[in-house]
Formats: sequence, structure tokens, C-alpha cells
Amino acid sequence: MRKGTQHARNADGTITGGKADMYTVDEVIAGLVRANGLISVAARHVGCSESTLRRYIRKYPEVQAAREALKNRLVDLAEGKLLGKINEGNLTAIIFFLKCQAKDRGYIERTTVEHTGQIVTGGPDLTDVDDGALASAVGRLIRGPKSTEGQGDQ
Repeated sequence: MRKGTQHARNADGTITGGKADMYTVDEVIAGLVRANGLISVAARHVGCSESTLRRYIRKYPEVQAAREALKNRLVDLAEGKLLGKINEGNLTAIIFFLKCQAKDRGYIERTTVEHTGQIVTGGPDLTDVDDGALASAVGRLIRGPKSTEGQGDQ
């Protein structure tokens, strides 16, 4: 791996600009390819930290494009394996696919919560309070306390 601290991109493709920029774009991409796009594995292949590799991905469009292409290739592989399991009749794979891809047909996992018993709020019992008095009290809570200076008791 190339080492050195410089502040511009060299004609040979060396990425420079500070301590972290010690590798060429090709070296970083080769590490990503060798690791199938997995960041931690690629960082070990390149000989840098994961944060350095992520910085290269953010900073250099060609590294980012390579990472995206590798990620898409892995997704394609996983989809192919999933479809293979579906074709084999694997019920788990079938259910997973339907939950993810057939929501518009009703294959949505729903959670139903049923409460039995009393709901305790901890507040006073307001069942016998006049609606007007209740509305007035709520209004005062919303508006906040008014200054009573100079108004006397009311």
C-alpha cells in the first residue's frame, strides 16, 4: 500500500489530502472487491480502519460507485437464493417474501392489543362535572394563568 501525506491527487491515482489518504483509489476498490463490499473486511485487506474506508467512500465517487455495485451484486445473490428456497417450497422463505413484497395483497403483519380491566389515570373522577365547567377549566389550562393584579377576588 502507498504511504505518505500529500495534499492533492497525484497523476498515478494516489488519493492524498491528509493523514488518512494513503492509498490509491484502485487499492481501496480492490479491497472492496476482494471483500464483496463488506466494509470491515475490506478495511483489513487495504490495511486501514473502517472509518478511513468509509471516508474514501464518501470522498471519492469512483469508490462509492464500486461499493454500490458490489452491494447490488450481493442483494441480487440474496434474492436469487431466496427465490431458490421459495421454489423448493420453504415456508419461511415464502412467508418472508409475501410480508415484504405482497403488502398490497394483504400480507401485512398486524399487531392487535387487547386491554382487559380498568384504565387508571390517577386523576380525579370527572363524571359528575358540568360540561361548561369542564370546558372552562380546560380553556384556562390551555391559555395559562392570567394576571389577577388589580382585579380583586372574583
